[in-house]
Amino acid sequence: MTVAVLEAPRTGTAIHRQATRPTHVVVLVSPLGGLSSCRRVMSQLTTSGAVVFAEEVDSVSPNLDADCAGLGDVVWTISNTLHRATKEFPGLPVVLVGHASTAAGALAFTELYPDECTGLVFTEQAAA
Repeated sequence: MTVAVLEAPRTGTAIHRQATRPTHVVVLVSPLGGLSSCRRVMSQLTTSGAVVFAEEVDSVSPNLDADCAGLGDVVWTISNTLHRATKEFPGLPVVLVGHASTAAGALAFTELYPDECTGLVFTEQAAA
């Protein structure tokens, strides 16, 4: 089976699913340009019954040490994407996946909002 992109409201955002009745929601955040390395995982997730909300975010800020702007952008993106996902698929368990440099933002989100997700996963791009 192939993953179908159901919607792309803006660059870097996509919703993937195969099942007509998904069993769980995955919110996957990735740094800009990172979703291309997550295609296989998104396909496996949708095959297992997930609906995947995939979002790219600029997680690198030149002033990250001074103002944590990059981290705040990741947390804000996760919050908006997660609320959209739970509105469209209420009652389903939600797993948050922080890929590569967005992992710190995913961790910060779960520390701020511990009851929003059922699970938390960190991934990293495999070396070539």
